Amino acid sequence: MKKIVRLTENDLNLLVKRVVNEQKKLSTSKAGRRKPILKEEFIEDHSAFIMKDGTAEMVQDFLNLNSRKKDNLKFIALINCEYVDFSDADICEYPNLHFINLTGTPNNFEEVVDCPYINLSGDLYEFKIEN
Repeated sequence: MKKIVRLTENDLNLLVKRVVNEQKKLSTSKAGRRKPILKEEFIEDHSAFIMKDGTAEMVQDFLNLNSRKKDNLKFIALINCEYVDFSDADICEYPNLHFINLTGTPNNFEEVVDCPYINLSGDLYEFKIEN
């Protein structure tokens, strides 16, 4: 039996902030330099992928690795990363993707992605799911 989870923009922002805050303690090395955060969460068949402070190379590796899990992917957050290039990542082939949060990350999302989406605010996008 499928569950439909509806999140408001505020719920989504709180979820991302909570995950980021939980990882803050682990994200600083002994030298005080911030390490990239990569978090992958699975809740039943729902998947969320979150990266903060990642390099452009890490972001591309992240998208390429997760393309194998695209059927269950619901949420992607790439926060304060160097850059994300959607040219080679066919986001439209992720059948259950609901949201992408690109806060603070330079990207070419709007220039490259051609499937139906709604820009909720700034760098937060919601996808229209076909049933």
